[in-house]
Amino acid sequence: MKKFITYLCVLSLALVGCKNKNNSETLKCSMEKEEASNNIVQTLEASFEQDKVISINMKIQTLLNEKYVPYIDSFVTQMEEQFSNYKDKKGITSNVYQDESSVTISISFNINNLDEETKNELGFIDTNDTYKNAKKSLEKSGYTCK
Repeated sequence: MKKFITYLCVLSLALVGCKNKNNSETLKCSMEKEEASNNIVQTLEASFEQDKVISINMKIQTLLNEKYVPYIDSFVTQMEEQFSNYKDKKGITSNVYQDESSVTISISFNINNLDEETKNELGFIDTNDTYKNAKKSLEKSGYTCK
């Protein structure tokens, strides 16, 4: 799970958007893929100030194939367990939501509020990723950025 979170964090650094007068940018990317007959929609949004990421919001929605819908509660429990290590970390909020046939995970990182250990764990220490590099990386990984 640690690798999954790190992967999402690295990918989220590549989001795209618009620059304003205050040298801040908001980057937005999305990707849709099919995995084990389930449709997965990922959206990533990152805020940059002076070409440095300050916050990341990710949302991963899994639209379950009808044969997996009866197991949705197990899927939700599994997702909650995977993200439980980050539930009480300062600077991170995560939630798992469900409806009749989908499970959505949302996780937000406020980089400035993370302690050094968590930053290191997630790969946010000594990163040289800029807005431009992040966008390029995400697009290379299959995201569509706008």
